[in-house]
Amino acid sequence: DPATITASDLPMTIAIDPTREGAADDAKAFRAAGFEVAILAAGLPANAAPEDVEVALEAWRHVIPEAVAVVEPPQPQFQNNRPLARQMISALSRGGLGVVTQKKGFDSANQIATSADLPRAQVWRVIDDGREKAAVISRMLARADFEAERNGSVVVMLSAWPESVQGIEDWYVDAQNKVTLTPVSALALDSVAAGTPDTEPKMENAGQ
Repeated sequence: DPATITASDLPMTIAIDPTREGAADDAKAFRAAGFEVAILAAGLPANAAPEDVEVALEAWRHVIPEAVAVVEPPQPQFQNNRPLARQMISALSRGGLGVVTQKKGFDSANQIATSADLPRAQVWRVIDDGREKAAVISRMLARADFEAERNGSVVVMLSAWPESVQGIEDWYVDAQNKVTLTPVSALALDSVAAGTPDTEPKMENAGQ
């Protein structure tokens, strides 16, 4: 229920599947509520060619023009296929969008984005891939706290199940004095910005 998410005041990035019904309206509602939105990569053909990436991205952006990035779903669509990844990064660079990939496989997309100096981030872990209960979600996010403290920042992904949303809110009650929760663009922009990294741990949340 989008209303449940828009009622939250947590600074998250909402990644939306552009192929599902109501995606455009949901994106507008999230933006109006102050949330950052991104495109959840979806619908690429099983044997996609590089030219299919251009067509797909154009269609995605038509549905969600407010997007700041393209986010790989838990089962990546393009990042581990180097020709597709190269074409995607090239198209995103021309379009002014960043990319968020999964820490799975070779992740050619992240490598190419690094070389191209494109805003980028990697999802450390999908927290609720087993549709866990809120209490479990909170405990797993607490484990991500340690990762953020060790490396300075961490990106996590959760689906918009009610239990997951509740788990985030329960976790943040205790975590807000230790970490800063931000949209994923904060870390993606850090990846291309010069200067000294922030010293306070960050938790970037790319919800889908």
